[in-house]
Amino acid sequence: MLNASIPAGIEEPFCIYVTENENGSSTISYFPPTAVFSPYKNRELDTLAAEMDPIFERIVNDAVKTE
Repeated sequence: MLNASIPAGIEEPFCIYVTENENGSSTISYFPPTAVFSPYKNRELDTLAAEMDPIFERIVNDAVKTE
């Protein structure tokens, strides 16, 4: 990421935020990498972010799985 844009380094680390609701359920919130990097208008960052989005989605989906 830093090879593509030094200023984008301020965005690291990415956060996945988990909160507990009053009813005992949880909420998972995060900004997808494509949303985080889009203001930089940088093709290399856009490509990297597009690769990262499904990874974040998998992490969140794995976290909410019930078995």
